[in-house]
Amino acid sequence: MDLTVETGSVSSESSGMVAEVSGEATAVGNDTYASADVTAQASSTDSSSEAYVSTSMVAAGETSDGVAYASTSAYSDIYGDADYALSFDFKESSTTQTADGATASSVSVVEDYALDIKQIDSSPDQGWDSAEISPSGAADSVSQPELDLDCGCGDIDLDLDGNIALANIDAVAFGDDSLVEVDASVFVIEDEFSSVTVTSLIGVD
Repeated sequence: MDLTVETGSVSSESSGMVAEVSGEATAVGNDTYASADVTAQASSTDSSSEAYVSTSMVAAGETSDGVAYASTSAYSDIYGDADYALSFDFKESSTTQTADGATASSVSVVEDYALDIKQIDSSPDQGWDSAEISPSGAADSVSQPELDLDCGCGDIDLDLDGNIALANIDAVAFGDDSLVEVDASVFVIEDEFSSVTVTSLIGVD
């Protein structure tokens, strides 16, 4: 199992924000399953720009004779200035061979989030919470929400029957200037193969 989490900020000469996602899932066997679940959202207002993208790819294969195979890959990234950024990357694969046959499974999950604050309206009626000042004159640290990494990403519980390929894509962009592009391909061969490939590009300015 591979798990990576990164936080920070992003700097770019671009005035807008662009997000890109892609993924691939392939399964080989008598019974196969391949799926893609993609979310891409971006918005831009006078005060901020925000983008969130996630890609979850799942593949599983099962055979009573021969070799089962499953492979996935997932990619996402956000381009543009961002004051806050978060990245999550997970991948897990397994193969089991017994006298009754073989099974294989693979999961790849990636998520990216970015927020760029252009201006803050600090008027009194906005209800902004100010940091409390301790007697020493230093501002008390503000508690941050905990990040729950127990996503269940590696949990695959499938009753394979047949050859299935699925793609679920939700892509949307809000702003004065916006762009959404989506491309998906699903392919199956009876008793042999399932495959899904997806790409999406969104942008706001």
